[in-house]
Amino acid sequence: MEKAAAFPGQPSVDIRQFIAFPPDHIANSDDNKVPALMIYCFNIFSKCLIASLLTEASVNQNHAEPVGIVAAQIFSAEPFIYKGIPMSDILWAKYRFLCPALWGLYGDEKTEAGKRAVGWRLAEPGGPFISEQEHGDRMTALGAGFAAITLRNFGKTARQNPFPNTIFWHSMHKISSIPLNEMPETHVILLSAVLRSSAERVVGFFGHIGLALMRRLIVDIPNGLPRQTTAVNQLRLLKDLYLREKAILI
Repeated sequence: MEKAAAFPGQPSVDIRQFIAFPPDHIANSDDNKVPALMIYCFNIFSKCLIASLLTEASVNQNHAEPVGIVAAQIFSAEPFIYKGIPMSDILWAKYRFLCPALWGLYGDEKTEAGKRAVGWRLAEPGGPFISEQEHGDRMTALGAGFAAITLRNFGKTARQNPFPNTIFWHSMHKISSIPLNEMPETHVILLSAVLRSSAERVVGFFGHIGLALMRRLIVDIPNGLPRQTTAVNQLRLLKDLYLREKAILI
């Protein structure tokens, strides 16, 4: 991709099409052309990252960590930062399409519209939805990947973090704001996957406020839900897991 960014004389595109909220110095500029090949490479790279998550992290959530490292390394590389803005929105566009629940969208999963709202995939075009088990595996993988990407520590490097930790915070806030009597099982599965290995990083980045957030997510939410499913119990058990493995009392 570095060669694609540096190679002159190739077709170009307006980069504003690939930045969700371009800042004024980009939005109001007429000089925003970048090599089309670079954008294409980022598109393929983003697809590969997500495919790796869905293949590996649904079986073992720890396999999401290398994906997060690779994403951080590539998207933070200086040749791929455009006027101070990383190309990370290309990855987030695909992530949001597959897992809109991480952006706080929700619906009644007993309905077709509700399933589509949370990112329930069709088994085939025009066919039925995939099974609950398959959907749960996909959400587990995407949740673990989301944590691995958004909870990276850039404190010891001069590089710009292309996935600021505030993205994690905003997502957790949106999910925690869903009324408990309307919260789909998908969001419970996502919370378990996102938080399974994240306690130390959440405390490290957000301190006491991070502890309060985790208490809301792994204590208040499962205790307040009007159902007791496997996913709800798994979320609740994170409290004991943190204490036993990390000596973190929530």
